[in-house]
Amino acid sequence: MKLKMPFFLLVLLTGALCLSSCSQDDETLPDYLQLKINGSTVRWTKGATEVVPQAPVTQKTNFSLTGNNDSSNVIFFIGVEVNGSTLAPGTYSSDDYMLPVSYGVVGAGNTFVKEFTSTATIDGQPKPKYVLTIKSVTDQYVTGSFTGNLLIDAKNKEVIEITEGEFMMPRLR
Repeated sequence: MKLKMPFFLLVLLTGALCLSSCSQDDETLPDYLQLKINGSTVRWTKGATEVVPQAPVTQKTNFSLTGNNDSSNVIFFIGVEVNGSTLAPGTYSSDDYMLPVSYGVVGAGNTFVKEFTSTATIDGQPKPKYVLTIKSVTDQYVTGSFTGNLLIDAKNKEVIEITEGEFMMPRLR
């Protein structure tokens, strides 16, 4: 029994030391955008965010998140314009803020063959509605989530459901 107690303490102390020294710095954070498209969850690791204060005259700040699949032929964008010179963590609804959302499929010649937006409408479909929640804003990363209902491709008269998502993406500026 004497050998078991020191061994147990050694394992416990080694584990505690490992856990306390395993802090994750911003350079090793996983970049991701996860979203549900027509009921199927996809996870992309390519993308970035921007937080850009506008000229002092407008007193507004723009946030944008752009992500794309590994082939870079499917692109998702969500953004918001807020009052003030900073982007604070909080919840922003398309009912109260300019909150554009788009999803595009790029074809030959780098042109969009499908372009779904939150500003388009077609008969028989509800108006697109989205809520963006910013959880954290640092100099290196922005994290958050969003919920919504659908986006519309008015040209092709198609609808795509993008209902929920979350992200942790590097901040370019």
